[in-house]
Order: sequence, then C-alpha cells, then structure tokens
Amino acid sequence: MKYFLFSISIFLIAFHTYAQSAKEKADEFYQAAKYKKAIPLYEKYRKNNRLDSLTLYRLGMSYGNNSNYKKAIATLKTAIEEKFYPGYTYGQMARFAALLKSDEELYSSMDSLLKYNPSSFALIKKDSVFEEYLEINYFSEKLAQMENKSYPCLSDEKSRLF
Repeated sequence: MKYFLFSISIFLIAFHTYAQSAKEKADEFYQAAKYKKAIPLYEKYRKNNRLDSLTLYRLGMSYGNNSNYKKAIATLKTAIEEKFYPGYTYGQMARFAALLKSDEELYSSMDSLLKYNPSSFALIKKDSVFEEYLEINYFSEKLAQMENKSYPCLSDEKSRLF
C-alpha cells in the first residue's frame, strides 16, 4: 500500500510539473509573439487546469493574432468573467469584432468599453481597423460619448470659453 501511494504521488508530481512546463513554454512563445505555437500548449494546459485570467487573455490574444477572431472574442469574454482588466480587454474584443465584421459584437464591445475605459476613444480613432466604421452613426456616437466621458469639460460649452 505504501508503494502504491508513493507511486501515485510521484505520478501526480510529474504530471503537475509537465502541465506547468507546458504553460511556461506557452508563455515564452506568447512573449516572443509566436502565437501559433502558444495556442496548442495553452489548450493542452487548459484541459487539466483552470486557467487564470492572464492566461485566458493570452490565449484569446493568440487566437486573435492568428486571425481566429471568433475564438479570440469568446476566450477574452471568459478572461473578463475571471476579472481580467475589462477596459483593455473590451478594446481588444472590439478590434477583433471589427476584423471579423461582426457589427453586433463590435457594438456590444463598444458599449462595454464606454463603461470601463472611455479614454480609449483616441486609440480607436487612430486604428485603421475601425476606419470604415467611423462613418456609421452608431459607432461615431459611441466615440463621441467616450470622448465626452473622458473629457467632460469639452462637452460643456461654458468651459470651452477659456
């Protein structure tokens, strides 16, 4: 019985080390911008472990940087549920939704971005991915709301007199 318990504990330690090394290797690939190599390692680690919000974010960004925008958005939503910086993450989701040409997902992300990080409007205006959307009323109205929330004095006529 001792040997059985001992062998099981050795197996569990070895398995945990192997799984951890897969995540560490995936993180290395992610940081080196080798997203295609990072995805299978993150997925392998995900099968047996609960991913923390940073790892979910990295997996989502890896999908997005490999043009798998649907999986990127779904994974980033999970990262937000796990409390990963929603303001920044919604911005990435909006970008991937624009690349996917998913208006519904884009507008949903914009609504959330307005709530969590309205100051990101300047970055969105500069990003060529959003160019075609700047002419659409809904999108331009959201950008105006973000600008007003970020710089309320600009929307107040009295404060612009100075």
